[in-house]
Amino acid sequence: MMIKPNKLTLSLFTLSIISASNALANEPDSAELTKTLYQDIKLNQATIFLRGAELENSTTLNLPAGQSEVILSNVADNLDPRSLSISLDNDDVIINTINVKKIPIAPSYPPEIAVLMEKQKDINKQIEELNININVGDEQIALLKDKSFFGYGDTQTLEQSSQKFDFISQKMTSILNQQKATREEIAELTEQLEELTRKLEIDMPVIAKEKTQIVLSVGTSKNITSKMQISYITPDAGWSPAYDIRSQGMDKPILLTYKADVIQNTGLNWDKVKLVLTSTNPSLNITAPTLSPWYLSLYNDNAKFRKDSMRMVMPAPVAVMSAEVSSRAQEEKMNKGVTRYVTTNNNGINLSHAIALPYTLKNSTEPNTLVINQKEITADYHYLSTPKLVEEVYLQAEIKDWENLNLLNGRANIYYMNSFVGNSYINTDELVELLSIPLGIDKNIQISRINNEKIRKEPIFIGTTIEQKESYTIKVRNTYNTPVKVTIYDQLPLSQENNINVTNADYKDGVLDKDTGEIEWNIMLGAKQEKSLPLNYTLSYPKNRQVMGL
Repeated sequence: MMIKPNKLTLSLFTLSIISASNALANEPDSAELTKTLYQDIKLNQATIFLRGAELENSTTLNLPAGQSEVILSNVADNLDPRSLSISLDNDDVIINTINVKKIPIAPSYPPEIAVLMEKQKDINKQIEELNININVGDEQIALLKDKSFFGYGDTQTLEQSSQKFDFISQKMTSILNQQKATREEIAELTEQLEELTRKLEIDMPVIAKEKTQIVLSVGTSKNITSKMQISYITPDAGWSPAYDIRSQGMDKPILLTYKADVIQNTGLNWDKVKLVLTSTNPSLNITAPTLSPWYLSLYNDNAKFRKDSMRMVMPAPVAVMSAEVSSRAQEEKMNKGVTRYVTTNNNGINLSHAIALPYTLKNSTEPNTLVINQKEITADYHYLSTPKLVEEVYLQAEIKDWENLNLLNGRANIYYMNSFVGNSYINTDELVELLSIPLGIDKNIQISRINNEKIRKEPIFIGTTIEQKESYTIKVRNTYNTPVKVTIYDQLPLSQENNINVTNADYKDGVLDKDTGEIEWNIMLGAKQEKSLPLNYTLSYPKNRQVMGL
């Protein structure tokens, strides 16, 4: 039975066809609508922490209407994805997803390295061909030695034998001479190859086998141009403070040069980048610790000993970012023009040096030393010595109000009268009023600590007690034509037992610290003057006991 379609069924059928056609027409075609854009970002500023660095970048995007995949390159090899921050200056652009991925890349070499590698390849080919010639010669010699090579004749005349002998002799001599020349040529080529290999090992850059990309999925309703800011933290950079401390004499101020040993091994060459050196260390916790209750109890077999009673509750640490920081002990002269571009800010939590002058730093594992500031500082000079330990007199400078110098912990190269005298370390963690700068040993002030055998007595027995007298003379002489101030240190032993006594102490003009036993003499030596300082004391202790520390 045939059903005749009415107008309603035709209309529904037509409508369903139209709807299906529209649905197919409106279905997104990812290959057609999602466009891929490749963009290099430009590094503008690096905020370098003691460990790690924040890199601030920018680029301009020309986005078509619809969905786009934006692949950003010129990114550090290692970055913390959690630190990634991206912003656009146009609200019409919506960022759907952000991903960080690494893709393998074919190695590329600088032209000079490529030339060396081509030479290396040619030499290897020549050596291979020459070795083939030697092998061919060996085979020819083996044939000449083989009797069957000349046939199996039962009888040979003397003349035939002589001709055969001459032929073999000539051929073998020729082959052996050729092999000798070939081996000499191989030896010469091998030497060239070794030299090339050494040069390549030194000059060969680190070839990344993969590169990092930031991949964005963005959408916009219209064609648009937008500026993008990208920042992230990388562990492959850092800096350490260093100083040059120079003195031109005891009547001159200290010249303090601030330096920074900067290392950046991010995989990028930083080209004309603004630098900010900051004392912030992202690897440290920034939340103050809290104390847990401290419980005490009597220990018994059934009680659990609270090993963790004194443990502090600490917040989870942030990602540790490390950078190898090495030091160099070479003299750096200050470029005074640089200080005009350095702005130092200290808010108590963070000390920073912002350098507005752009720097270019190549990717390297070796540190770059930057000079960032220089100051003249008033210092008090004096000599000090501890002859009990070392019979030398040391010159030292002391700086007041050093907290205002914006110092960080760091190594220091010490120079006196234009001569390098040694290395020291500035430790700003010590709670001291004066910052002491060692300037080396002065041989023009002589000191000695002499044991006075005439006064010193061997131990004697007095009842149940042993008594002995110790006596020393400290002699110090100034060979300068001007007076100098010298501080000399020595000590008395301290008793920790009631039956060990130190008595009859004589340390004329010295000041005794009863808590430490340290004696301090502050003396003024005139030109060419010598002084003697006495140090005497009597020690008594039980005769049947051994005294530790003697």
